[in-house]
Amino acid sequence: MAMREALANNHHEHLQELAHQLRGAGDSYGYPCLTAIAKTLEDAAKDSDLEIAKLTMKELSATANSIVAGHEAPVDSEVTNL
Repeated sequence: MAMREALANNHHEHLQELAHQLRGAGDSYGYPCLTAIAKTLEDAAKDSDLEIAKLTMKELSATANSIVAGHEAPVDSEVTNL
């Protein structure tokens, strides 16, 4: 929720910080797909690239839902390969 709010309010620095934290959590918990998406989001926030950030947030949501449902999240995706 905090990431969505940061994106919606154009708080790019805060979004970058949150994405960086998620990137570390993805590494710590063994979800390389989550780490890759978080890196893409962190980079998009750093560059203030709203289009990539929005696309990445959609992918992040789908990946998180997949992980919560107990499915292995996809490693390859269009957004993380941008």
